Amino acid sequence: LLHVSFTLCSRYSIALARQVRAVAYRLLYNTLVGVLMGGICFEVGLGGQTARENAGYLFFSIIFLFIGAMVASARRTNRYMCIYQREMYNRWYSSFSFYLAKMLAELPVEIIMCVPFAS
Repeated sequence: LLHVSFTLCSRYSIALARQVRAVAYRLLYNTLVGVLMGGICFEVGLGGQTARENAGYLFFSIIFLFIGAMVASARRTNRYMCIYQREMYNRWYSSFSFYLAKMLAELPVEIIMCVPFAS
């Protein structure tokens, strides 16, 4: 299980490295939304009186990051579905190994996408 997951993870890491334009667009999108949200919410709740505004900003930020990650992951997963089905029917690996490898391969990209939004 571990060897199969490692092999799949390296394969999907290579596939992610080939999608430079998509990663660059997401990085630009996260940076622009981060600057926009930083401008709108600049010094909101600075005194601690407006907990509702802070909670609203936190909610929007978390939802934005989760939906951005899910959409990108769903688009990548749909692209590999025909390959995945063929390999799963041949009993090369289980679906758990496939999704574990996808998650581990996409984790560094998702962390990188959070940095420009948060700063």
